[in-house]
Amino acid sequence: MLEGEYRLPLVWIDLEMTGLNIEVDRILEIACVITDGKLTKSVEGPDLVIHQTKECLEKMGEWCQDHHAASGLTEKVIQSSISEKEAEQQVI
Repeated sequence: MLEGEYRLPLVWIDLEMTGLNIEVDRILEIACVITDGKLTKSVEGPDLVIHQTKECLEKMGEWCQDHHAASGLTEKVIQSSISEKEAEQQVI
């Protein structure tokens, strides 16, 4: 092993959210990948769209509303039946 070479697995979590305030904003989508220290993908975890209410989505800022609507995520969130708790259990 070379000096400075990282050997442990790395867990990468990608979130799409209603905003950046962790006190009030909610997760809309979560994806997970595990790589080795050389960033070679070893496990691809779930990619889950989480249900949120229309009221929650209406509270998003303009950028989030525009971006998530254009990508189709807003509609997927409304149609999803996966709760935040269920998503947590599947990812862990």
